[in-house]
Amino acid sequence: MKGNQFLVNGKPVLFKGVNRHESHPETHHVVTEEQMLTDIRIMKELNINAVRLSHYPNDPRWYELCDQYGFYVIDEANIESHGMYYDPERTLGNDPEWEHAHMLRIKRMVERDKNFPSIVAWSMGNEAGNGYNFYKAYNWIKAFDPTRPVQYERSTTEWNTDIIVPQYPHPNTMKYYAEKGLERPYIMSEYAHAMGNSMGNFKEYWEVIEEYDGLQGGYIWDWVDQGVYKEVDGKKIFSYGGDWGPEETPSDNNFLVNGVIMPDRTWNPHAYEVRKVHQEIGFEFDTADRSIEITNKYFFRDLANFKYEIDLLKNGEIVNSSNVAPISLAAQNITEIPLGFEVPTDTTAEFRLHIKAKLASEENLMEAGTLLAEDEFAITEPVSTAPTLNSTTFNVEETEEILKISKRRFSVKFDKKTGRFFDYEYKRDILIEKGPELSLFRPLVDNDFGAGLNRSLDYLKAPGLKIKNFTHENLKGGGYIVEVYYSLLNGDAEFIQTFELYDNAKIKVTNNFKALGGDHKILLKVGNSMQLPTELEDFSWYGRGPWESYADRKFSAMVGVYKGLVKNQYHPYIRPQESGNKTDVRWATVSQGKKKGIKIDYIDKLLNVSALPYSLEQLYPSAQKSQEHSRLLEEDDVVHLDVDFKQMGVAGINSWGSLALEKYRIPFQDYEYSYIISPLE
Repeated sequence: MKGNQFLVNGKPVLFKGVNRHESHPETHHVVTEEQMLTDIRIMKELNINAVRLSHYPNDPRWYELCDQYGFYVIDEANIESHGMYYDPERTLGNDPEWEHAHMLRIKRMVERDKNFPSIVAWSMGNEAGNGYNFYKAYNWIKAFDPTRPVQYERSTTEWNTDIIVPQYPHPNTMKYYAEKGLERPYIMSEYAHAMGNSMGNFKEYWEVIEEYDGLQGGYIWDWVDQGVYKEVDGKKIFSYGGDWGPEETPSDNNFLVNGVIMPDRTWNPHAYEVRKVHQEIGFEFDTADRSIEITNKYFFRDLANFKYEIDLLKNGEIVNSSNVAPISLAAQNITEIPLGFEVPTDTTAEFRLHIKAKLASEENLMEAGTLLAEDEFAITEPVSTAPTLNSTTFNVEETEEILKISKRRFSVKFDKKTGRFFDYEYKRDILIEKGPELSLFRPLVDNDFGAGLNRSLDYLKAPGLKIKNFTHENLKGGGYIVEVYYSLLNGDAEFIQTFELYDNAKIKVTNNFKALGGDHKILLKVGNSMQLPTELEDFSWYGRGPWESYADRKFSAMVGVYKGLVKNQYHPYIRPQESGNKTDVRWATVSQGKKKGIKIDYIDKLLNVSALPYSLEQLYPSAQKSQEHSRLLEEDDVVHLDVDFKQMGVAGINSWGSLALEKYRIPFQDYEYSYIISPLE
């Protein structure tokens, strides 16, 4: 310890850590060496360098493996009396009658594990109050082992912790303490609660950490979704609290399902964000010098075992590449590597650079070629490739209830009583069965439930659209326009949806949401939902990918052209919830092969797009958080396509009250955006 920094071998290292329970879906709390090695490999792949053993000493073999493969370990005593809470008059931590129990567990841990070099600090326990027993324990540990610091979260800023180790602070709170002046290191013992579709604003945590000395990282809660295998209706699911015993059996439901990875060690989408934010190689691009600056952010190792791949992308497709062989770069040093090709100056297309750092040879259980760092740089701005809208004349058929607009191989219908668009047909194929319709709601993620949005925003699921006017006429320059005026939210908002029809079945959709009044703080999204035939099973997009991304969790998703099956766009979070969104989308297609389907093009505002085999009702059956499992979902009889302007971030501070950071929320205000629908030729 030196001032407000925790030094390891004289260096103020950053702890890119995770909390780890001993857990496996088959062997439960008994973890084999093979399973341990799998965890170590994945941690290395995610640039995790530290582990807090929550909340008990682990199998001795784990420490040996951490010694061998290189992790900073926080060894924690098996003490937690959370249920007694923290009042000095009530907590067991301040009751002398419990001194022996506290001292016994702490002494046994320290005496058993003192010779493992991977252990860099002792933790006296977790959420067990503070007072007499922990004062005694702290003094005993410091006398027995003066070489290691002692930490304890419930000491907060009292004298009996060498490190300030808070749980779930807001990034602004960290910044406040850093600017106030820290006398001890500040390392979060728990943060970024990774429950379900979560870990938004992870980048913001590390922007603050890297800005201030004394802020030295933290331990994500937690490593793995704690689910165990169970067979239900012939299907193997990951069970959680409430899945065992009679219905009235007490449980925390899915509150232990908060891992970076799934029980079977499949990566959750937020695992990629962890890898990106944690990466130990930094990149900067210098357009003038046509070179890339590389920073070695490691504290002790050089970069001699990394090779680099550089791609130039034009409108999302690779058009040039170069490879750079390994170079020796000492820890905490900077160098430049050549780009290997000319930087384009053409502004009629979007050009981007994508650089990857991969292992040149096998290392620490990781295969050669393992990706450990990457980044991207915009050379030119996005350029809309939306099709030209050519005017034409249409056949118009109208009854009291239906408006049908057609020409040759194309037709579309509108329900005049509801304003709804349906049966978009091209070459005798129905390509859109229903929609686009206004959508202000999403299936709630676990953090939304924790913040009470199932109570405060459930009404957005059915906002009470009432049609006020329905008009249609020829456009002056050719083409046809349909405008639908709605009132919603009991008159607190107005929605105007415009459909401009052009030649070759192209439709420009404009959505104009107007906030008029009322007590509405935020929306969950501003967008459109559609239903497409299930045979349109292929999904392609030009935007961030290949995994899902959200406004506050897209740092790891590089811009490019990606494709996959609709059924694979949903990540099977153990409990069903929002999934599959793609941010910064320029265009997207949903098709059967290459010729049958639709294309969505942005015009001037990049889009959020998702294509899923499940409905909102399947992923959010009610405002009550019911016992549901993704592995039991049955694919719907339509494809659900959402084309949104905005969706609120998934949040990532805690799962019991925190919303997404303010900049990632959607205030109740006016919004307008447009896009073009066209058939694939």
